[in-house]
Amino acid sequence: MSTDLRAAEEEQWLPVAGYEGCYSVSSLGNVRSERRTVPNGPSRYRILDQRVLKQWKSRDGCIIVELCKQGKRESFKVGRLVACAFFGPPPAGKYLLYGPLGRGCNAIANLFYGTLSKNDSLLAANGALAQPELRNSRTPIMLLRVGASCGGGAHLTPDECHCILTLLATPLVNP
Repeated sequence: MSTDLRAAEEEQWLPVAGYEGCYSVSSLGNVRSERRTVPNGPSRYRILDQRVLKQWKSRDGCIIVELCKQGKRESFKVGRLVACAFFGPPPAGKYLLYGPLGRGCNAIANLFYGTLSKNDSLLAANGALAQPELRNSRTPIMLLRVGASCGGGAHLTPDECHCILTLLATPLVNP
């Protein structure tokens, strides 16, 4: 994840859907286990402290985290957890897409819901489909979504996306 992106926004935490009280996800793509008491044998309990969970990369490049509920462990894509917590469930016909920082960045500024055809058209407009590692790929990496809120938010136009991508590629100079 870009350190500039982390410094630009303050981390906010929301509960993970279906795991309320057990896990929270942040606006920067972190997942943490909440402090709680869990059974530890018959008539015994133990306290689990709050901690940020370890994440790893799957074969398709997405960041994965493992959550446990009632003794059952399950792996989840962190981007999906972040999007569901901050934007709500995806609207019909929409998919979770990643912005210019790719699948390795699960900050809300790099995530949005959109269609694969729109993603492909922006990839082509930005010349990304010419790159061999992206050819024949449905990897959504070039779209942005800013100011999103649960259940809505404005999509940027292709010209606005191009402008932002150009600005992101430009080195920062202190005045």
